[in-house]
Amino acid sequence: MIERHEMAGSGNLMTRRRAAFVAAGLALTAAPAAWLVYKNRSAGIFREACLDHGKYLNAESQIPSSNPTVIESWFRSQTDYAVRIPSFESAELLGARLCFLKQRKAALVFYRKRGRTVSLFQMDASGINLRSLNHEVIDGHSIWRGSFAGYGLAAFEDRSVVYVLVSDLRESELLEMASAAQSQGF
Repeated sequence: MIERHEMAGSGNLMTRRRAAFVAAGLALTAAPAAWLVYKNRSAGIFREACLDHGKYLNAESQIPSSNPTVIESWFRSQTDYAVRIPSFESAELLGARLCFLKQRKAALVFYRKRGRTVSLFQMDASGINLRSLNHEVIDGHSIWRGSFAGYGLAAFEDRSVVYVLVSDLRESELLEMASAAQSQGF
């Protein structure tokens, strides 16, 4: 009877060890899978920004204005974060609109540079992984870059807001604009 009891105890120990190994294996595969989903969801938001840019090449604004103060004021009642309007060398401010990227509210500000529309999306940074893009350091500023649907983008984060510039300008011009925006205190 003692031998049977000891044999049953060692069987329970083996069962517990097997269960621990299975749980550890699941944890090791679940963490990377969750990270990939998080990264892909962010890439989807950036892809959606490029697609949205393509829809508004004529800069159709809800608030057509070249005055940054007017646009920032309009967004105060539209978003839960402070929308900031940077000024860019040789780029004209055209206006703004509210949009949604993958059901995420975003402020969209339009500029025109060298005859091309530049879209500046601003959205709450929670749940967005900039690491789904390629990283650059320009003039000491961390900028993330990528391209989707034939448009380039340059992105950065400041004060829990993600800023995404999208256009068909040269990548170097978008990176320069993103660096300039950060230099203005963004």
